[in-house]
Amino acid sequence: MPDAAPPPDSLRREIKRGIWGAARFASFDARGMHYFNVTRQGLRRSFLAALVSLPFFIVVIALSYRPTEIPQYLNIALGYGLSWVLFPLIMIPVLLALQLDKAYTPLIVAYNWAKVIVYGLSLVTALLFYTDTSLTITLTLAFRIVSMLYRWFVAKVALQSGILIPFVIVVIDEVIGAFLSRGLLHLFGQIPTVAALHAQ
Repeated sequence: MPDAAPPPDSLRREIKRGIWGAARFASFDARGMHYFNVTRQGLRRSFLAALVSLPFFIVVIALSYRPTEIPQYLNIALGYGLSWVLFPLIMIPVLLALQLDKAYTPLIVAYNWAKVIVYGLSLVTALLFYTDTSLTITLTLAFRIVSMLYRWFVAKVALQSGILIPFVIVVIDEVIGAFLSRGLLHLFGQIPTVAALHAQ
């Protein structure tokens, strides 16, 4: 992680650097962290990853559901939005309890940009499933394992910690995903998000 904060970047450059850093993480290269802006401005801008990931999400929904099965658009938007809000909020008390509050910004910045890769991976999984439905169990299991391993590595590098704490972070993320895909189901109907794919 760089010692000094990087100079302010244009939004386009910051998005490119964020995606590239997340892609480096996908090859388990810890140097991907150097591409992120871990200032307060970088923290705010990292939520642009939600806009970058949105097309992937829309295509996954289109491939995964028949027109008659698609929930109301309000429910879909709620689930997608909450998937970007709950994790950062919950991490505040979690990192305080772990005495890692100084790592909050690096973790959220890295995790947000990493979600672009996760949503991209979910799109690839959905496309493969669309071409061969017999691979449902295999693809779901493979997606979950790869996604969890990737997120574990992102958390490990961002927190500069050992093996256990990043595992706890991923478990919390999984619980959030289960809540979004199942807990809100009883309140608003099915809300499909990439977190739902994690929790399957």
